[in-house]
Order: sequence, then structure tokens, then C-alpha cells
Amino acid sequence: MKRVPPHLRRFAIFLFVFGTGFTGLVYEITWQKYLARLLGSDTSATAVVIGVFLGGLSLGYLLIGRHSVRAGNPMKLYALLEAIIGVWCALFPLIFDGCRAWTAGWSFAPPLWMLIEGTGCAALLMLVPTVCMGATIPLLTRSLSVDVNAATRIHARLYAVNTAGACGGALITGFVLIPVLGLPLTVMSASAVNLTAALFFAILASAPGTAGSADASTPEQALSAAPLPAFPIYAVGFLGGFSVMTLENVLFRIGALSLGSSSYSFSLVLSVFLFAIAAGSAIVSRLGRIGPSTLFWNQLLFAIALAALYFTLDLWPAAAHRIRILTGSGTTDFALHHALIFAALTCVLALPLLLSGAALPIAFHLLKRNLNTVGRQSGVLLSVNTLGCLLGSLLGGIAIYHAADSPRVYLTAVVLAAFTALVAARLLSRRYRYLAAAGLFAALTLLVLQPGFARDRFAIGLFRFQRAISFSHDSPATLHAHLLKGREILYHRDGPEGSVAVVGTRGNQLERGIFVNGKADSDVRHDRRTLTLLAHLPGLFAERRHRVAIIGLGTGVTAGEMTLYDDVQSIDVAEISFEVEEALPLFASANRRVANDPRLHIHRGDAFRVIGRGKGTWDIIISEPSNPWVTGVDMLYTREFYALAQQHMSEDGVFLQWAHIYTSSPEAVGMIANTLVRSFADVNVFYGESGDLLFMATSRTIDADRLAAAQRLFDSNGDLRRSLADVGIASMDALLRRQVWSRDAIRALFSFAGIQTLDRPRLHYIAGMDAFRGEGLPLPVLYQIIPEKLFAGYLYFVAHPEAEVDRSLFFHAPATVGTPVREIRRHRP
Repeated sequence: MKRVPPHLRRFAIFLFVFGTGFTGLVYEITWQKYLARLLGSDTSATAVVIGVFLGGLSLGYLLIGRHSVRAGNPMKLYALLEAIIGVWCALFPLIFDGCRAWTAGWSFAPPLWMLIEGTGCAALLMLVPTVCMGATIPLLTRSLSVDVNAATRIHARLYAVNTAGACGGALITGFVLIPVLGLPLTVMSASAVNLTAALFFAILASAPGTAGSADASTPEQALSAAPLPAFPIYAVGFLGGFSVMTLENVLFRIGALSLGSSSYSFSLVLSVFLFAIAAGSAIVSRLGRIGPSTLFWNQLLFAIALAALYFTLDLWPAAAHRIRILTGSGTTDFALHHALIFAALTCVLALPLLLSGAALPIAFHLLKRNLNTVGRQSGVLLSVNTLGCLLGSLLGGIAIYHAADSPRVYLTAVVLAAFTALVAARLLSRRYRYLAAAGLFAALTLLVLQPGFARDRFAIGLFRFQRAISFSHDSPATLHAHLLKGREILYHRDGPEGSVAVVGTRGNQLERGIFVNGKADSDVRHDRRTLTLLAHLPGLFAERRHRVAIIGLGTGVTAGEMTLYDDVQSIDVAEISFEVEEALPLFASANRRVANDPRLHIHRGDAFRVIGRGKGTWDIIISEPSNPWVTGVDMLYTREFYALAQQHMSEDGVFLQWAHIYTSSPEAVGMIANTLVRSFADVNVFYGESGDLLFMATSRTIDADRLAAAQRLFDSNGDLRRSLADVGIASMDALLRRQVWSRDAIRALFSFAGIQTLDRPRLHYIAGMDAFRGEGLPLPVLYQIIPEKLFAGYLYFVAHPEAEVDRSLFFHAPATVGTPVREIRRHRP
């Protein structure tokens, strides 16, 4: 190592510091997806995962920072801890499988058992590596600082480079690694970086003359200035972490409402946060003089910048729409669009986040006293800051949302930032305290008055328009007024799980729709046929209907239709959002007042957990989730979820999957179809409203006896007949004519598409690209090029609506293929 030039050695050190920051975000994102299989992906589960991850980091910073004082060779200890991270993460898929088997009987039922069992499970999987991750900055600050005066520069650079690596990890994981490699290979590939870093630092630690490797005999260096009170500085670190994570959670929500609630938008917002914080820390490493007033002005300007940013938030949806229409819909345009969004977010968020990134390095400078204790001071400061981040995530991102909307949560972050300036003023004279108090009063006034924020602009998402519309370049107020088209916003509430709005006419409940995070999830008028068939296809073909499970409440129409069957004893609905449940009475006329039906039981929580940990079996399971490009929804299209559904479904039960094709490529549609075919003995596909497919899956083939039983039920149930007649289906023949594919047809059409699994969740990313392009696969496009006999009668009876039905055609269509589906031209609806 003596022959290596110092500048190359420094470059290699910081390259590995960048790499370990990169892998830290890779692990955080992939572990969240792994644990969602056990705990679900609702707020209670997310809170547990965030709590254990940040809690482990905080504990690691504290323990390892304190130990750095006694460590004879801090760099050697750091190498050992990186090796532990690498080995643990290389084995993580196996560790997870063991944990899943061990906890198979656990309920994870919120709130008590989610807290106890969920925390225990997450700690088992994440605590060891997260504690070790707390080693980077405390130990390397101690190792690389040649004197106490240089420690500020080293600490700031380490923090900046490590955070910049995390920024890269957020982008590459969300856009490349998981879509291409899947979860197991992503985690194991990242572990190679930690193992290589461990080897590098172990070699470096054993080299003669390495800083920090033999300092036991070095006289302790100390600053001559009198020490400052530590408590206010640590308090600034804690409250700063709280305010930044509260801010981050609100901007994730604003970003989702402006860009769409996908992993792509999440990765962009997160990476901009980390990039700007890294830049702020890097700036501190170049500052000449730093004093208590530096911390004060930094925090006061941080609060002022956040307050100024507040007045731009309701402009984000229109701005995002205008950026979207600048580009086309190709693969290159996809990359260009997200680069433009990244640049725009960076410009808007740069000032407050640069100041946020500067706070910790400045605080460290004010705390440090001598070279031997810089690792401990760094560790304790980072520990309290991470605890603040933890509380900011749990309170600012979840708990406060139960009582406040997004603008108030945002302004809470502004108040916290202003309060940190007041705390920092305790280190200075009285005039600074007066100035900080005035700033805090102004922030509190903003919180109370909440001026100038147009919440209605977030009810309907502009992100669903991929091309310019006639009013794209009007003012934001005019643009959003055009979206409503004379309708009213009848309900609008922000909650921990998302933002929910009901839009329609006040006097007519049959002209209303529900929007979740700006996306239309169910519309009483435009989705009526689909919502009706979601209930009656399984209702007619199931041998029993005693217990029914529905995934997703929406407008409640499907649940209301199930009440038409006299033998239905219970209707269990898994709904993740309280706000959707609260809005249910607004659709009472359309959903047969199902909210008052004693058979309805709404289970608030993630469907994976509600179905997987539920007791007993269901005769019918109806899955009507949102589009798979929405974060977390793609889990409900996986082979593992379908296997879980079968385990909790009666032997002759029926599973019904709603899939949207209005913005779905042949690959996305084929992946859903293939996964169902691989999971169930028989699958038949029906056409709902334009752009909707209904996949009816059963464990046994539907035979003539079952078809005859469906006919008898249809004939005997007058309410059922009237309900179907209202959506244009006046007979069983008319219902059967809506079948488009059988199992054999799916196999022939979509053999190229692959399947969706939890380890390889490609559907989410394919669907995200499809949504960006705005191109769908309406069935009429298929009709033009696929032989007629592929369809079980539907195409024929569209042309000959009065023809007699030959029921031997249904559910057993021949598998003859003409043009492969992969060659189907894309269609712009």
C-alpha cells in the first residue's frame, strides 16, 4: 500500500464509501418488498419495517460510535462489520425463507400482534446488518482524520459521499436492478460490494502508517476554544431529522399525486432528497469558518425556504403534466421524461434540502473536542438524528395523517424547522432568540391559517394524460376546473394510506366515481357492467356462496351485488384505506346500501395479510385491485398470491380477477393470464366494460352440469336477472357470449409473456412503462388478426347476435393461433 499514491488511495476509500451508501438503499428497498409478503404493505406494516431499519441504524451509530474511542484500529473494525453485512445479505433469501416458515402460524394482526410479531420478525431479518451499517461514518471519521481540525472536513465528505451513493442506489434499484434481476439477485449482487469493501479496508487497515490504525500512543489533540453545550446541538440533530422525514413523506404524497403512485415516482423523489442532502454536506466540507451562528442561520433559512416552497405545492400537478407532454412515448422518451422530472425537482427542492444536508456536518463541528472522541461524537449525533427520522416517519408520515391533511402535515415540518432555529439560538445572544421566536410565530401562523393551498387540484390526477389536451397550457386553476367538467368534489381526505376523493354530481349517486391518489379506481356509471359481472360471474358458477371475500371496496357495487344471493352468509372485504370505507355511503343508491347489510365485514389492512392470515375458507374470492403500476398492487397478481388464495378457497370455489387493459401491453396482459393459468386448473376470460378483462379461475373445469346449475340459478333469481339486464345482459346466452378466451387460448396467445412472482415482480415495471406510453390492448384490435375460433363464441355472436348458442363451444375453445400476440400493433385509446 506504500506505493499507492495518496490521491488514489483517497479516491478508492471514497469510492467504497459511495458503494456502501449505494447498497444501503438497495437493501432498504428490497427488504421492504420482502417483508411485505409477511406483514403486508399497509401503514402499520410499513411503520414496523421503517422502525426496525432506522432503529437498527440509530443503535449502530450509538454503539459503534462509542466503541470507536476504545478501538485500537477503527478501520479494521469497520472492515469486519462490512464483511458481516456482506455475508448476511448474500444469505438473505435463505434467511428470509427460514423466517417465513418459522412464522407461518403468526397472525401479524394489527395493532397488537403487528407490533409484537411484526417487530420481532423484522428485527430478526434486519437488525444485524442495520446495526453494522451504523459503522461507516463514525469509524471512518476516526480513522481518516489526522487531526481534530481536519475531522469536520472528513466527516462532511464521508456523509456527502455515502449519501450520494444512497441517491444512486435509490435510482438504480427502482429503475434497473429489481426490474431486471428480481429481489434475490439484487440483494446478493449488492452484498458483493460490501464484501469487496471489507477486503479493501482490511488490507488498508494492516498497512503501516494508516491513519487511525496506531494512534494509541499519539498525544490527544484538543481544540482550545471552550466547549459549547451539547444538548442544544443534539436537539437540533433530533428535530432536524424529525422535520426532514415529515417533509419527505409529504413530498412523496405530493409526488404520487402529481406523477402517479408508482415505484418510478417514489425513486425520483427519494433520489432528489438524497442528492441535495449530499450536496449540502459537501458544501460544508469546504467552509472556512463555522460557528454557532452558522448553525442558527442554516436552520432559520431552512425554515424560510420550506415556507416559500409551500406556496408552490399546488402547482406541481400542472407542472408535471406540462413536462410530460414535452416528450413522446418511446423508451428514450421514458428516460428523458424522468431526467427532466429529476432536474425540475432538484431545482425546486435544492435550497431547503441543501440547508438540511448542511445541518449535521455543522453540528458535528460544534460538538468535536479532540481527535480520540470524534467517532463517538459523530455516532451519537447520527444516532439522535436517526431517531428523529424514525419519529418523523412514524408520526409525520402516518400518525399525523389521521388528523391532518397534506398541507398541514407539511406546515408541521416548517414549524419543526423553525423550532430548530430557536434551539440553535440558545448557543447565541438574546437577539438571535428573538429573531428565531419571530420565525417560529410566523410558521405557527401558517400552520393555523393554511393560506393559498388549492387542495382540489389533487383530487383528479393529470398524470393520466400522456399527450397535450386542449387546455394543457391554461392556468393551473383553469386546467383543473376543466377536469371536473361540471362535477363536484363531494369528498376529499388525505389519510395514511393515500388521498381519496369522490367526484360526481350532488343529486345523483349513479354519476359518481372514487379516486385514490388521483387515479380513478371505480366509477359507478362507466364501470357498472364490470362491477356487476365481478359479482355475478363467480356467483353463478360457484357451487356454494356461503362465504365471499372481496379485495378492494371501491364504490361497494360488487359487494352490493353479492347481497342478491340468498345463500350468501358473509361478505368479507379487504380494504387498505379507511377513507374509502368512510366514503361508502356516498354510493348507497348504486351499491344497494350494502353498508347497512349485516353480512358485510370490512377488514382494514393489506389483502395479502387479510387473505393469507384469514381463518377458514371462502367459496368465492373476487380480486378488484388498482392497476399493477400502482406501488404494492402488483403483489396481488403473483403466483404466490394465487396459491395463497387457493389455500383459503373451498374445493369448488371460484376466483375472479379484474385486469385493466386500457393501458396494458400484450406482455402485461399475457403475464397476468399466464400466471393465472399456471396457478389454477381452469381459467376463462370474459369482457366487461371496454378496457376491462375478467379472469374466472377454478380448481376444476366447468362442465355441463355446472353450466346447467348456473342456468337454473339465473332463472330462479329475479333480482339477479334484473341487475344483469340493467347492464345489457338479458340472458345466460348473453352472458356466455362475453367469454373471449379459454385456458388453451391463453396458452397459445401468450406463451412469450412469462409469469409474475414475488421474487421477479416485473409486471409492476412493465405496467409502469405501459402507463407512461398510454397505449392499451383493447380486444377489438385482437379481433382483427386472431382466428375466430380462438374465441368461445364471443366474436361470432357479436356479428350474429340472434344466433342460437351452442354451449359446447364455451370453456373449451380450440387453441389455433394465427398472428402471434407479440406482433399486435400498439393501440392508442
